[in-house]
Amino acid sequence: MRQKDVHTNIMLDLECAAIDTHNPAIIELAAVYFDIDTGEELDSLCTPVSLQSSLEHGLVTDDNTLGWLKREIPQTLKTSQECCISLPQAIMRLSKFVKKSLRETETRRIKAGLPKPYKSQPMIWGNGTMADNTWIRSAYKACSMEVPWKYYNDMCVRTVVKQVWAQTGKDYSLPPLAPPRQGLKHDALSDCRFQIAYIVLARNEPWSEAPTPDPSAIGPAPGTSALAALPVNGGTSTTRSTPIGYPEEKKAPGNVRRTMAVHHSTRRLLSPETSVSRGSTEAEDDCLTAPAVTRPVSLSKRQLLTPETSFNGKESDCEDESPPVKRVDYKLGSGPEFQEAEWLEFLEQEAKER
Repeated sequence: MRQKDVHTNIMLDLECAAIDTHNPAIIELAAVYFDIDTGEELDSLCTPVSLQSSLEHGLVTDDNTLGWLKREIPQTLKTSQECCISLPQAIMRLSKFVKKSLRETETRRIKAGLPKPYKSQPMIWGNGTMADNTWIRSAYKACSMEVPWKYYNDMCVRTVVKQVWAQTGKDYSLPPLAPPRQGLKHDALSDCRFQIAYIVLARNEPWSEAPTPDPSAIGPAPGTSALAALPVNGGTSTTRSTPIGYPEEKKAPGNVRRTMAVHHSTRRLLSPETSVSRGSTEAEDDCLTAPAVTRPVSLSKRQLLTPETSFNGKESDCEDESPPVKRVDYKLGSGPEFQEAEWLEFLEQEAKER
């Protein structure tokens, strides 16, 4: 069973006199405190905002949007032009509404016998990542007031609904799945209620009815090689998974003492002790399924850089026939010296090979 949401969810909607900017003049503000699990409306706020006050605080308008407001919602624009509720007053009402709703969430849970949600936070929902939430933050900044919720609690209705559509093929914001709208379109309070109705439907979508994805299309299980499941030479892919491990070591003739198993999925992976120089053609290298032609080269542990060793100007020398590199004995404070035990080990090894 899904856990009941502990946060204070508030749907926000603004009517503005510009859209292609981060700081449009606000003419109407509405917010609805609701239960996101059931869609129940718990409280609401709706207030007009003086257009003149928004302009005085540095918010902007554009001619295209003003023309649209006069055609589509002329009464809302007229109310804003005539009302005496300033932008700071409207913002203050919203802040008080958010704090009151947060306290109400705790009270309701206690009355229902649920544990007090110490981690409950106000979640402010807007329809679009760059719309209402961005615009209201610009208004708070213009009024030099603190936003009463964290930036990471700005929530997007459109994102949730589109993700449900992407996974189930059902878009609850559009007919025929969208719930019937109550009230006028582009009325801030009506828009809040409509958005609440269809986001609740989207969240309650029975995910068990969604088509079960093919396990072979998801990829290998954690801890396995992704390339190991690729089809070989155009064959049919299987769901076989190969645990990831270190390259296999084996003896080889000649002076090469250490090599790694050649495999098309690991030929480009270099370890601290092994290196592979490419000997294949460009055509072979571009095809993952083509076997790689490699020339294994060994690196001695003595040639690996550590706090006590250096390459002594011979970084390109990767063969193992040369004497041990010099070391600096920092404890004695002396210059580079050969370690006697290592030198004797090297001579002994050379004698065995001859």
